[in-house]
Formats: sequence, structure tokens, C-alpha cells
Amino acid sequence: MLAIISVFIFSGAFTSSCEEPIVLRIAGTLPAAHHLSLAGQLFTDEVNKNSNGEIKAEFYPAGQTFNDETMVKAIPQGATEMGICQTANWSGVLPAAEYFVLSTYFDNYDWFKRCCAGEPGQKIISMLEEKFDVKVLAFLNYGICELVSTKPLVKPEDFKGAKLRMLGTSEGLFLQALGGSPISISAAEMYEAIQKGTIEGASTGPSSVISRRLYEVAKYVTIGTQLKETKYFLMINGSVWRKLTDTQRKVLEDAAKVTYDFNADASAKADDESVVQCEEHGVNVIRWSPEEFKKVQEITLPPILDNFKKRVGKELFDELMKMSEALR
Repeated sequence: MLAIISVFIFSGAFTSSCEEPIVLRIAGTLPAAHHLSLAGQLFTDEVNKNSNGEIKAEFYPAGQTFNDETMVKAIPQGATEMGICQTANWSGVLPAAEYFVLSTYFDNYDWFKRCCAGEPGQKIISMLEEKFDVKVLAFLNYGICELVSTKPLVKPEDFKGAKLRMLGTSEGLFLQALGGSPISISAAEMYEAIQKGTIEGASTGPSSVISRRLYEVAKYVTIGTQLKETKYFLMINGSVWRKLTDTQRKVLEDAAKVTYDFNADASAKADDESVVQCEEHGVNVIRWSPEEFKKVQEITLPPILDNFKKRVGKELFDELMKMSEALR
């Protein structure tokens, strides 16, 4: 009898210890050495370290599983449990998400940060979570989005006829208002497209000019365009989130906080260092003055805001603008 009880107890303990961990695949799009991918790896390590073996997080950077465009469907559908994806790509399925990339509206990035963390940002996140059954764990910062080009872009007339890779509706309207032609291609295609002359430049961050070696094919970077400070969502599929225990959810939330803090410092540092590195690689860095920015803003902002109002409706537009102006 004792032997049977011993076998039963041993068998029960063995079964418990051998339960399969919950696997969380985390999709990323940027090169492995980019600070956003380092943030993704940090999140993964924190989850694995603190989940007592109950969760096995796996991070796949550099578009190994999904890119920014496909992740919009992949996370809600559960093709990947988690992802770090651009806010801009959600505007195609949730027009209000265009708010996060309203080129030239946010004339300083501190104000933009307050809006993302405050009422406007939280309202849009709630809409996103409800409509697509996802859970946003953190806003992560890619950094400033500026212009890299094969010719100098200083005055509004410099953009006339320019073919530039732009991301999202607002950036496209920005360029069209200045007489240029926006081209839609992935970040991974930028180098070859510039090299072959398919485009004359691109909207991207200084950190990507370095990580993607764009300085080899484009010798001008324009700073101060206020195109946007690019934000990414660290998010999880809603069904997966609900199946986690409270303890497991807290592990993810705590890991997201650690990741957020790391990313805030890393993105600011990367922006500053990347501009210096661009100059070291022989790139001409053009810095717009506030007056030069104002000239461009007067031309580009009206069509951008008009389009946003049409997409989201006057009521929501007015609400978001009122919330935003209160945070100036």
C-alpha cells in the first residue's frame, strides 16, 4: 500500500513538473542590433527569467516571421502570440491610429509623448484593443523619423518631383502637398531602391540610416521635419492574454515596464549617436530651423488634418484635438 501511495505521489509530482510551458512567440521587424530589437530581447529574457518556467518566450527579430504590414493580421488572428509593431500600420484598419503619425501636427516631441501617454493615446488604444481583441502592454519608441535623400531638402520647392519612400497616409500627404511623389516600399527594400534610383530618398530614422547602411547610397539627412516620432506597440493576442493567470500577466506587465524604461533611454541615445555617425560616414546633416519648419507646416498640415477628420469623423476628430491641445 505504501509503495502504491509513493508511486502515486511521485507520479503526480513528475506530471506537474513536466507540464509544457506556455510558448509566446514575439515577432519583431528591425535588425537584431537595433535598439528596438534589443528591447524585444530584453522583454523575452525578463519573461523567461521571472515566469518560473511556466512561460517560454521566443523573440524573432528582423522580420523572420512577420513584417509590420502582416503583423496587423497575425497578432489578432493568433498566428503569432505577440509582436512589436508600428502604430502607423494599424491606421489602415483603425483610422484613429493615424493620430500617432500626424506629420507636422506635433511641433515638439515632448508634447507628442504627453499625448501618447495621456487621454488621446489611451482612447485610441482602448478602441484598438476592443475592435481587434489585443492587449497593448507598452508603447515603445523607435525614435525620430526624418528624411534621408540623395539630394538636399531644405526649402519646400526642393521636394517638387521628388520620389521618396513614405510610410502611412499622413506622410504621403505631406510629400504630395510639396509636389513630390510618395512611394510605398518596405524598410528592407530602401537600400536597393535608392541605389537603383527607384526612389531618391526615404522617411526613416537616423538609427536606420546606420543599421541599414543607407549612408552608402544617400548622402543627405534632414533633421527637424517633425514627420513623426515613430511609436511601436508591444502587444499580445487577447485570447492568449485572457488564458494567462494573474501571476503570469504580472510577469509580462513587469517585463514590459523594464523594457519601456530601457527603450526610452536607448532610443534617445540612438538618435543622438546616429546623427553623429551619419556625419562620420560623410553624410551631410541638414537641420531645419523653426522658421523653415513653419514654412513647410503651413503647406502640409491642412491637407493632413482634413484627411484625418474625414477618416475618423468630426466628433472624434474634435475630441482628440481638444484633448491634445489641453496637453500642450
